[in-house]
Amino acid sequence: YSPNLAQGGEASDLTIAVGALLGDAVAEVAPQFPEKFFALLDGVVEQENVYSVVFREHEGSFLGGVLAALTSQSGVLGIIGGIRVPPVARYEIGFVAGARTINPDIEVLISYADSFEDPALGQELTLAQFNNGADIILPIAGRTGIGSFDAATDQGEGYWIVAGDTDQSHLAPGHQLAAIKKGVDVAFFDATQAVVDGSFPGGTVDDLGLVDGGMDIYAFDSTVDQATLDTVAAYKQAIIDGVIVAPATDEELAAFVPTPLDGVASPAASPAATPAT
Repeated sequence: YSPNLAQGGEASDLTIAVGALLGDAVAEVAPQFPEKFFALLDGVVEQENVYSVVFREHEGSFLGGVLAALTSQSGVLGIIGGIRVPPVARYEIGFVAGARTINPDIEVLISYADSFEDPALGQELTLAQFNNGADIILPIAGRTGIGSFDAATDQGEGYWIVAGDTDQSHLAPGHQLAAIKKGVDVAFFDATQAVVDGSFPGGTVDDLGLVDGGMDIYAFDSTVDQATLDTVAAYKQAIIDGVIVAPATDEELAAFVPTPLDGVASPAASPAATPAT
């Protein structure tokens, strides 16, 4: 990564690096170009000319877990991870917490490929989870996650993917339940605008979540009914308002007490259906 970042430093005023795995390269290259600006998304580098942006993935994936638990017919969900770097771990933890909030007895299968670049392994791991009862999978695995979409297509009707970071419905039409949006576009715009207007926040870290558009859930399949959409929206607002604090670490997840929202019913068609209280 370092040679590419160095080319950026030589040729442009702002170089943006996307991904936790680029952190070391940014830390190496940015000091070589002290008059230039660097932005690192999904990681933190403490340099005066580096603006770091991290995301509260756990907030977006909490909503994905809520949706998946409301929709699942088997009561078993799955997660396919690439490498368990902090952003991936936050995706995993939030998804589990959201699912347990709807159905405390739900089972979540978790498999890691130890690679972001192996679609064939992603397909194999996803098929194994489908064969073990999962009917909805969250892949957080880069190109490895493409294999999850292939697996859902192989399995046919009733098998779903909750996409991470962006809408990927073109990979398996009719099999993406929704997408968890990471606001990389928000971070790109903020960094670029700051260079233009002379206010680049070098040496600082921004932490973006639901409240500021850093995370969201969108691109719902047309089969998701209005009652389910309303329930997901209620949980989104609860996180924004601080009524629910989505766990972000293993320790926080271990201490998390799933508490369904008062007055919010699980849709009647869901196996997790509960009356509003």
